[in-house]
Amino acid sequence: MNIETLYVYPEERKKFVQILERNRTVSGFEVQCFKKDTAVIWISLGARAVLDSKEKLLYILGSSEDITKRKQAADAVKKASEMAEQANRAKSLFLATMSHEIRTPMNAVIGMTEMVLKTPLNKEQKKYLEVVYQSSEHLLALIDDILDISAIEAKKIDFENHPFDLDKLIRDVVTMFLNKADQQNIKLYYSIQEVPLYLNGDAARLRQIMVNIVNNAIKFTPKGTIRIKTTYDRDADNNPLNQETIKLFFSIKDTGIGIPKDKFYHIFEDFIQLESSLSRTYGGTGLGLAICKKLVTLLGGKIWVESDLSQGSTFFFTIRMNLATPDEIKALEYLTSTESEPQMKQADKFSHNAFKRFHILLAEDFEINQEVITPMLEKHGFLVTIVVNGQEALEAVQKKSYDLILMDIQMPVMDGLEATLKIRNLENRFKASTPIIALTAHALKGDRERFLKAGMDEYLSKPIHSNELIRVISKLLNRRETGMAIPLSAPGKGIDLDYGLTLVGKDTELLLTTCKAIVKYLPLKIRDLNQAVSKKEYQKVARLAHSIKTAAKSVGHRKLSRIAFAMEQSGNEEQAQRVVKIMPFFNLYGQKMLAELKEYISSVEPKTPML
Repeated sequence: MNIETLYVYPEERKKFVQILERNRTVSGFEVQCFKKDTAVIWISLGARAVLDSKEKLLYILGSSEDITKRKQAADAVKKASEMAEQANRAKSLFLATMSHEIRTPMNAVIGMTEMVLKTPLNKEQKKYLEVVYQSSEHLLALIDDILDISAIEAKKIDFENHPFDLDKLIRDVVTMFLNKADQQNIKLYYSIQEVPLYLNGDAARLRQIMVNIVNNAIKFTPKGTIRIKTTYDRDADNNPLNQETIKLFFSIKDTGIGIPKDKFYHIFEDFIQLESSLSRTYGGTGLGLAICKKLVTLLGGKIWVESDLSQGSTFFFTIRMNLATPDEIKALEYLTSTESEPQMKQADKFSHNAFKRFHILLAEDFEINQEVITPMLEKHGFLVTIVVNGQEALEAVQKKSYDLILMDIQMPVMDGLEATLKIRNLENRFKASTPIIALTAHALKGDRERFLKAGMDEYLSKPIHSNELIRVISKLLNRRETGMAIPLSAPGKGIDLDYGLTLVGKDTELLLTTCKAIVKYLPLKIRDLNQAVSKKEYQKVARLAHSIKTAAKSVGHRKLSRIAFAMEQSGNEEQAQRVVKIMPFFNLYGQKMLAELKEYISSVEPKTPML
């Protein structure tokens, strides 16, 4: 028999010989061959070449090993992995579809129930409707828990890094449970010791961990106290004053029913309840603490519990966070002042009657959602126009100016994402910057980021709660009215030279001259502004800010022009504290605008030839 006929693929024999002639030896050459019974097997060849005096191949000395079973095992593992990956993709698709399909009708259930609860009802009617409302909220919480578990197991969960105020975060968590705690005669306390208040990390995930544990504590505490304490982990090698990161130590202590010691480990497992009777009495799926453990582990910490039956429980967890930089701290303080103070001082501005002058475009194809959202808005005095797809939304904005757009994502003809992109690219820059809030039943990992990247300013997942809807709307309208409506997801660069061209009659040379003048004089203006701020020369602050605002507008830099407007107003009103807090933003965006203008000038100016 010709030896080449032993090979399933004869060209493999030629490849084997070529390697031998080149390297003199071969090791681990895997190839398929025929057995005598014509069965196909895998063998691994090892050989060396024996050459004559002229370096020609005489013969081959070698050995072979049957590796068929090893190959079959490897193939089985590969196929299993592929099947698991396909199953995981199918599960993710199913969860996304399930979430969307459930949230859409739940929006109607919760929305209509919420509206009816605000009408005159007798005690019995109110009691029944509150049960419907609470049950709907519980169902949504269950959906969110399942989606979180799925995302974590699929390793499709990313953590964001943003500066945040730790005291505000914990205070918000406590406030969230105050009503529920009062109903059960529970006192909630919290303290923060030896920890810097301004940190950088994923505040949303930290809030989720705390909410799950506090909710659990309230559920299993008939009455008494719950104390939340935060300090830094003394067992960790960290110094909160000298290092960029810190390991935080949290404890949440309740006076509830307690946990048997043999159950300590199991309560952090998926779908585990202490016993079936507790599940019936207190409710829940056993997912909350499992999610906490997974999140804490991913955040570089650990979680555990100490408890005695009838004496209460204390949950401990540690996580690692970055310390906020001085600039981030200034930015946080500034944002806090601009978002909280105006709402307090201008409460009347966004009262029931004041809302009547605002016109909202609602893009929503589901009739029930239209019926739910419209009265929510009209009750607060908004004018509402309804369209049923993205194409109609785009045409409506082109024909008329709206103060804000509520945009559903999944619509026929043109979806919400495409409609948003087209609106953001309108030539009319005022219409292009109209605040847009995504209203969607999509609630999977990455959805929010995808919507904001498309140019939307905010995101609300269905079902929509009227209080949250009005809060987000008022926040965006506040920014727009006070000149601080900085788009959260403005694509590309800060400058908009297409807009700048429209201001100079499409004269590119005149635009270039404008850019050169700004690059020449803006650094001097910013320097003078910083000096005026430090000397509290408010008239000079207002005058310089006005000049810089004009310059920023001339090249379409909306962020800097709006910050300059806020600085100008603060100077006119001699608001020293607000002027100081705005200044870091001024310097940051001023330098960014200068860098972009220099890049533009160098790209369009003719280069001087080298001699």
